Amino acid sequence: MTNNNIRTDGRPTSSLRPLACELGTLQNSDGSALWKSGATHVLASVHGPLAPRLVQQERQEAVVSVVIKSGNSSNAGSDGSSSAPTYEREWEHLLTTTLSSAIVLESYPRAVIQIVIQILSADGSILAACLHAAVSALLDAGVELHFLPTASTCLIHNEESNDHVNATISLDPTAMEEQSAGTLVVVTTPDSKVLATHTSFVNESVGTLLQCCAMACRAGPAIIAFWRLVLEQKATREDLTLWAS
Repeated sequence: MTNNNIRTDGRPTSSLRPLACELGTLQNSDGSALWKSGATHVLASVHGPLAPRLVQQERQEAVVSVVIKSGNSSNAGSDGSSSAPTYEREWEHLLTTTLSSAIVLESYPRAVIQIVIQILSADGSILAACLHAAVSALLDAGVELHFLPTASTCLIHNEESNDHVNATISLDPTAMEEQSAGTLVVVTTPDSKVLATHTSFVNESVGTLLQCCAMACRAGPAIIAFWRLVLEQKATREDLTLWAS
């Protein structure tokens, strides 16, 4: 962090890294997306809705399954540092719970919706990228959703001054930034409700938690607006293909 709340990569503390998203990147899935947030790249695929393999798995609403895979050879950040995830099972549980609340499960009775997430390049803020890749793949698959959940990673750097702890919060940290402080991931809905949080190596105060939630609520609409742009571009490409044929 430099002076005036400008980070080493030139971003203000409240800004996201450049985003990119490619829909329909895989042919052997019902929906897929490659999500890029800076040098963090995550590929997600949706399989289903499918009939359950076991009869006892049949329910009156769909069951969501999330699997996260990471390749050790491709987890180097843009600065050469490693940000290999160590919370895969926790992340899978959080993503399963979040996506289960977002998907209209009753529209797919006695079905399983499997989401496979592959971390291609890990340069910080990985959990948020995993959620956004999964939602992008669900949109590509045409799965019906109640709402679009978004996630924001907040880097919390605590400094003690005159017996007080002052917290500096930076949004969407890189792997190098995450090595110097703990993080709090906040998952929100479009109407600014907090769905879930995940902390890593940080003991945040109530005030800091509220600040992170406020930052996440402000960042969420930007992600949703980006999804709208991605879907519009996909529709335009499909229209051009239709007319060309």
